[in-house]
Amino acid sequence: MGESMTVRTNAYLEWLEQDLPCKRINKRFPNGKEVDVRVRETPFGDIQWFIGVYDRDGSILIEQFNGAVSASSLDAALVAAFSKACGFAGVED
Repeated sequence: MGESMTVRTNAYLEWLEQDLPCKRINKRFPNGKEVDVRVRETPFGDIQWFIGVYDRDGSILIEQFNGAVSASSLDAALVAAFSKACGFAGVED
């Protein structure tokens, strides 16, 4: 998805406020929907996620930022966030 084509929400802008390394899954499905999932750990040990779900034309279906994810690890948070994003997109992960 071309980020320059989409007017981003406050959720995405919140995600950008901290420039931290993250793990990411970006996948386009046969129905044309795309999910963009990112997770990271803050210097204080908090796990955060960003979930973006976009339609085939790049329009935003949902963008969600969670600054305090309850997960045991980044990998667990990534799996949970991807599953949630797939639910929003109406696809199976």
